[in-house]
Amino acid sequence: MLFNWWIGLIIAIVGSSIGASFAFFIARYFIYPRILGIAHRYNKSNPLSYITKQDDWKFVALLRLTAIPPFNFQSYLCGISPLNFKSYLIGSALGMLPFTLLHFYIGYSSKLAMITYDKNSSLQTIALSLSIIFTVFISIYLTLSIKRNLSSVGLKLAD
Repeated sequence: MLFNWWIGLIIAIVGSSIGASFAFFIARYFIYPRILGIAHRYNKSNPLSYITKQDDWKFVALLRLTAIPPFNFQSYLCGISPLNFKSYLIGSALGMLPFTLLHFYIGYSSKLAMITYDKNSSLQTIALSLSIIFTVFISIYLTLSIKRNLSSVGLKLAD
């Protein structure tokens, strides 16, 4: 291991935030002006301005926690909204933190399990099996929960 897990976590969050910022700025400075022009032409306002009026960073953090739509699309979506960059960056970093921690935990646990694996240890086999079952269960639960929440507001998740 090159460095402690928490240094890797900081690097991952900073790197993810920088990447998300690029998408935000591309949308803000290249796409947003076109959308405003179209909205003014048809005397419409940006519908995202109603969604993001209050609690800007909380909106972004919750959007990041859903993982639907994909992160890059979320960055472009926030870029064409009236969100300020500071709120976007804080919300993005906080919203990406739980998934990043989960990925670090799974990677570290897998590495530790492989290093200390003893073929004769039934306890390690049971623990590894339970963690795989738990991961599958959580994935299925989250997918069903997201589908249920989307259908309650009239949207459908593609199969």
